[in-house]
Amino acid sequence: MTDDDKTSFAQIMIGLAENYGQTVTTAGLKLRFEALRQFPLDAVKAASMSLLASRKYNSMPTVADFLEHIGGGNAEDKAEIEAGKVVEAVRSVGAYRSVVFDDPVTMAVISRAFGGWVRLCQNMTDREEKFFRREFKQAYGSYSRQGIREGGVLLGLSESQNVGRGLEYREAPRLIGDNAKAQQVLTMSDSAALQISTAIPRPQIQRIAYAEA
Repeated sequence: MTDDDKTSFAQIMIGLAENYGQTVTTAGLKLRFEALRQFPLDAVKAASMSLLASRKYNSMPTVADFLEHIGGGNAEDKAEIEAGKVVEAVRSVGAYRSVVFDDPVTMAVISRAFGGWVRLCQNMTDREEKFFRREFKQAYGSYSRQGIREGGVLLGLSESQNVGRGLEYREAPRLIGDNAKAQQVLTMSDSAALQISTAIPRPQIQRIAYAEA
């Protein structure tokens, strides 16, 4: 959002507050705007509609609630979907190919909580899958609420080896999920990716300009 969106943003917040029998102050509106300004106004509006349809508490939704609902649905619902998407990608793509998921929270979870794409694939067995799903969903909910997201590429084994040898050839990554959204994640800047916790290491992720596959 830009400063030109402040009036529309305020209208959304005031309308949402009225639904819960609450009011918002000028200072509160300013803080919420600054916390959410990295998102498009349409995304904030969609999140407010999602909250109206699902939130049962009689209190004004917090910024953390908005972060959960940006992109539609709450963090728990999205975590279940994303866990299944990752498991399917491990099976169908494997560790050798670099990948880009269409959800920057998923990218961050794989990179930070599971040590990158290669390590995740190597550790994933039928026996470990149910444990992965549980741990992934817990991490996804936490990362989503804290606004931790990553763009770029999760390097596969082949590309990691090529980069390590200084080779020029780089195969275009496999896009997982919605292609258009995955392309946005691929080119996402650090500021857009909301790197809130810079102390957490980010293994096996690079931003590379790829040719079309």
